[in-house]
Amino acid sequence: MMVPAGGAGRRCRGPLRNLSATLSDMGAEHRDIERWFESERARSCGNKRRYESEREALDGAYLIRMQGGESLDAYRCRFCGGWHLGHSRPPGQA
Repeated sequence: MMVPAGGAGRRCRGPLRNLSATLSDMGAEHRDIERWFESERARSCGNKRRYESEREALDGAYLIRMQGGESLDAYRCRFCGGWHLGHSRPPGQA
């Protein structure tokens, strides 16, 4: 099942979902970490479609490619626990 960007009521439920709230409670010295976390979450998960499984994500990538789009890879999101599509990285780049 493909979930459109922005939602369908889905919220982050992955292992890092409460980190931002925890860091906020720890004090001002952790604000840089909190900003980094939010920027990483937005880059990795924000405004992207969330797929329930790797197979659904790969099917979505295939459809995009067949419609003349870019070649994309599926990856598991460490923030929401779902699957997203992203650009391929050359071997050796993290």
